[in-house]
Amino acid sequence: MACPLSVLFSALEGSPSGETREVTVTGLHVDSRRVEPGHLFVDAAEPGGAGGAHVADAVRRGAVALVLPPGTDGPPGVPAVVVADPRAAFSRLADVFYGHPSADLRVLGVTGSNGKTTVASMLAQSLRECGVAAAHWTTDEVWSGARRFRPVFTTPEAGDLHRFLREALEAGRTHASIEVSSHAVVARRVADVRFAGGAVTGITPDHIDFHGTFEAYLEAKAQFLRMLPEGAACLYNGDDGGARRAVVGLRATTLSYGESAAADLRADGARTGAGGASCTVHFAARARDALAAMAARARTGAPSPIPPPPVLTLGVPVPGLHNLLNALAALGLAVAMGVPAEDAATALGRFQPPARRLAMRHVGGHLLIDDVAMNEASFDAVLAAVAAMGLPRLVVVVALRGHRGTDVQRRIADTLSRWNRRLRFAPLVASLSRTAVTAYSADHQVRPEELDAFLEAAAAGGLTCDLYQELEEAVGAAVGRLGPEGALLLLGTFGMDAGLALALRLLGGEALPPHPAPRLG
Repeated sequence: MACPLSVLFSALEGSPSGETREVTVTGLHVDSRRVEPGHLFVDAAEPGGAGGAHVADAVRRGAVALVLPPGTDGPPGVPAVVVADPRAAFSRLADVFYGHPSADLRVLGVTGSNGKTTVASMLAQSLRECGVAAAHWTTDEVWSGARRFRPVFTTPEAGDLHRFLREALEAGRTHASIEVSSHAVVARRVADVRFAGGAVTGITPDHIDFHGTFEAYLEAKAQFLRMLPEGAACLYNGDDGGARRAVVGLRATTLSYGESAAADLRADGARTGAGGASCTVHFAARARDALAAMAARARTGAPSPIPPPPVLTLGVPVPGLHNLLNALAALGLAVAMGVPAEDAATALGRFQPPARRLAMRHVGGHLLIDDVAMNEASFDAVLAAVAAMGLPRLVVVVALRGHRGTDVQRRIADTLSRWNRRLRFAPLVASLSRTAVTAYSADHQVRPEELDAFLEAAAAGGLTCDLYQELEEAVGAAVGRLGPEGALLLLGTFGMDAGLALALRLLGGEALPPHPAPRLG
């Protein structure tokens, strides 16, 4: 794509310096390493950082224009404009450069501490199963209709996000399901996306190292939800205190889901086991009326949709109560987009889960279970699902993840200690995955203070730990403890990506295809 620089600069507040009339921009970035000739570079470095060096690097690489923070001068001869908030400016420029794609695409955002990937995937898959052309951007996979890849970021930088939305439109997509992280909200990555609906799965302590406090983390989630327009659907986990706090005072129409009697979409008689989870869904009269009105607006020119039935059977082929609740969020949003509730429920029954979400393999009499658990709530949900399977013997391996903060590490250890008292899997096998995490662009190394916090909390909870520096060592030790018909539970994010493949190789199972390396948009 290409856009005149004069058009881009006119979208910003500030007085440009240098000649802009004959300059055409062919791309824009906040990362100087991605700049190519013809690109515009936005210096969004933190105050006191290396912004000046990044500007010089961008110009060397061919940047034809610059957006700079206050107090910064660009090199002579390169058109530039100084703005108060470079990240907000980058979001605005990305929207303009790619032709305001979210104005013509129904974008549905999913936030929360856990379950974002599953809900966004469930939503996109169920929409497509019901004939709705939907794209998706999740932590596990991006598909615009034109490209498919595993991304680096849960929610990408604004330039990559608006490019994805434009690609989806040009590929004939009408809807897009995306994850919205708290980092993305603070970094203004979604500031100029026009959302048609959203969901919040639950908010529990996470990313405190980035946000500073749980209250700031909660506020970032709520800030996204306040972007939802009047009359749009906002599905929220009514069983979760953080989600209930985040939806206060929204313009959007809030509909709760959960097991509580007050839920607008209530899961009754939930059943879960190794083969999946199911329940009876009760739609409150309020929810039926609201969803029917939303569906009517979404299906302008089409026959009036039928309101959801008062009662509906829902089943998903993935275990765990948490996945059943995730399906309720996807069900509500799909119905709000005009999909008949029965059709959406049928589609969810054929859901293909993302990689490493309670993935299970049988080999040599053993059950291997692999999940991307990363904080106390996700560990709790996964272990509850595993407990419901009634496994006779369980060995647990955890790949610790750094840059989460000491408080999150303590909470994870407390959760594992509590479940150990019920499931008796100690000693826990823990891995720092020192070599494995170096394959990623972000730094996931465990800090000494984080490791100390985890081990101290585990010891206080009566949970013994065997610690290994490398993932291969940890998985090997765990496999050696399985015994006849034992089950192996592999938990953790990036440091556990190769865990299932390693265990299968040691047990003589079928080899897995390599997990694709993440890349930028």
